[in-house]
Amino acid sequence: MSTTNTDASAGDASTEFRLRVVHHRQEVEAAEQSFQEWQAEWKVREQQLEEQLREIESELQRVSGQATPRLRLVSDAGE
Repeated sequence: MSTTNTDASAGDASTEFRLRVVHHRQEVEAAEQSFQEWQAEWKVREQQLEEQLREIESELQRVSGQATPRLRLVSDAGE
């Protein structure tokens, strides 16, 4: 009987481990999806800010008569 109980305990532990792995994988996939959505939203926002900056630069050029923009948007990547 003790062999059967040991086998059952090992089986339960194995099943529990697999369930934890599946749950963790689901959490990771959800986090990746959330990050991708955030990244897409950020790109849209960055484009909006760049457009606003171009408008500001254009207005500054018009008002000051300068030929070159005085402001420049620099991203975290240093572009």
